[in-house]
Amino acid sequence: VVPNHIDPDAWMVAIGDWPNANTSSGADHFIIVDPITVPVNVTKGEGIVKYNLSEYTYCHLDDITNCTKSISSIVPEKQLMATHTKSGDAGVLLVQLIEDRILKLEIFPGHTEEEVHAFTAAAKEYER
Repeated sequence: VVPNHIDPDAWMVAIGDWPNANTSSGADHFIIVDPITVPVNVTKGEGIVKYNLSEYTYCHLDDITNCTKSISSIVPEKQLMATHTKSGDAGVLLVQLIEDRILKLEIFPGHTEEEVHAFTAAAKEYER
């Protein structure tokens, strides 16, 4: 979970084992759609935080109708923003900061925010 390298106001999620990934490694990455709490501000007291994930493209700030996933085809002197696509949700990510350095996480590919309410036995904890 990191800020986008081109548009630091956008938050990205990279997952090493995504079903139906577009890469040969099985990894994929998505943008967090309109987070109420940006990941850097998640605290232990927040409880479970739910993020909608989506495919994304890059657009010029002054022309959001001309967007692409390939930044090499965009004029570099203009500022870019990352935005989610309108093609539908990729899934949901649940996170909870258990301790200062322990994050509980679970992905729900293909699900919507309304369908996901709690962690299952498949949730994992990561220590940083």
